[in-house]
Amino acid sequence: METISAGAFQGCTSLVEVDIGRNVQEISEGAFAGCAALEILQLPDWNTFGGPGRIESHAIDGCPNVRVFVGDEDITDTLRAGVSLNFN
Repeated sequence: METISAGAFQGCTSLVEVDIGRNVQEISEGAFAGCAALEILQLPDWNTFGGPGRIESHAIDGCPNVRVFVGDEDITDTLRAGVSLNFN
């Protein structure tokens, strides 16, 4: 399983758009925390190709403008509400 670990990109000010490849199955808490310029975080469509996949709720803390998508589904509000998501 490939993981983007906690704090991997924390505070990176140059990230604007990130497209996560299918080989990544987990995004840990704080992985993109504090990336204030981040606008788009595109995750693989784990539902379509059979997952598994997981993103922790606090992966995008401190990213005020980011929208997070799994395929075409916008999951930003769910993550901001403190819910971690699993896809199988």
